[in-house]
Amino acid sequence: MRLIPFIVLVFMVIGWGMFVSAADIELSLIGDTYLNVDTGNYHSSAHLKTYTWPAQRIANVSILQWEMSPIPSGSMISVATLSLFLEDWFGVEPYRVTVHRIINNTPRITHATGFTYDGVNNWTANNCCYNNIPMAQADIGPVIHSLSVSELAGYKSWHVTSILQQWVDDSNTNRGILVNADPAAAVDRYRYFSSMNGYIDRRPLLLVTYTPPPISHRSITLRWRDTSDNESGFYVERRPYPSGSFTRETELGLGTVTWTNVFPEREERCYRVQAFNAAGTSGYSNEVCACRKFTCRDAVTNRPPVVDRPIAPSRPPIP
Repeated sequence: MRLIPFIVLVFMVIGWGMFVSAADIELSLIGDTYLNVDTGNYHSSAHLKTYTWPAQRIANVSILQWEMSPIPSGSMISVATLSLFLEDWFGVEPYRVTVHRIINNTPRITHATGFTYDGVNNWTANNCCYNNIPMAQADIGPVIHSLSVSELAGYKSWHVTSILQQWVDDSNTNRGILVNADPAAAVDRYRYFSSMNGYIDRRPLLLVTYTPPPISHRSITLRWRDTSDNESGFYVERRPYPSGSFTRETELGLGTVTWTNVFPEREERCYRVQAFNAAGTSGYSNEVCACRKFTCRDAVTNRPPVVDRPIAPSRPPIP
C-alpha cells in the first residue's frame, strides 16, 4: 500500500465565546462521626447513628464533612443528594431523620463529642437532650430535608442542594452536615447507617450536579484539502505558540476535512494535520496558528536581518 500524499491546510476560522456545561461529581468524604450523650469520640466507628433516648429526646446524631474544592467557585448547584446506607434499626415507621447545615462552629471530626465540637470548646448551650448535653442542637440551621426512614436496609437519600449552594457561595460556611435523630420518637428507637469506615460499597455518598461559571474561550475550525485516496484517517497535532513540541490532539476518521477545537481565550496554539493508514503516515501539512489577534506573525527571530542600504546620492532640485 503506497504512502499517502501530502495534505495542505487551506482554511482556518477563529471565534470567541463563553463556554459552560453541566457536570456530575461524587464528592470525597473528609470524615464522619456520631455524637453521644457522653464525652466519647466515635470517628473510627463503622456506623453513623441516630438514636432517641429517653423518649422524645435526641441521644445520637451524626456529622459528615466533605471536600468541596473540585467544584469551582461561582458554580450553580442543580442537584445535590446525600445518601446513607441503612444497616440496623429498631422501631417501625415513622422515624424521621432530618439533615441540617452546621453553623457557628466547625467540628473536629476526630475529637468532637456530645459536649464539645473539638474536644475542648463546648457546643452552644441548649436543653434539648439528656442532662442538657448540647449535642450540637443550637449549632445547626433549619431542617433541609426530613425523611421517614423505613426498616428496609439500603441507601436512603436526602436533598441537600441548598447546603451545597451555600458552601459554593461562601466556602467559610462549609462546616459539615448534621444528620439528626427523631425528637418525637419513643424510647430506644434508632436508625444506624454505614460510615466511611464501614463496607466499601455502603459508604456515604454525596452526588452533585453543577454548572461551572462561564469560561471565556475561543474556537478554531481547521479545513484541509484531502489529496489522498487511501487514508484511514487523520491525526491533528498542536503545540504552543510561538514555540514548543507538537502533541496529538485528536484522531479523525476517513474522509474528514474539517475539525473544530475549543480552548481558553488566552492560549495561543499552532496546528498541523497528518493522514495515516496501515502502511504508515503522510508528511505533515503546513502549520496554522491561532493567536489573540486571530492570526500570528512570524517570530522576530525568523525575520530576515536588516541590511544597510547605501546612501542615495543627492539629486538636483526639480525645476
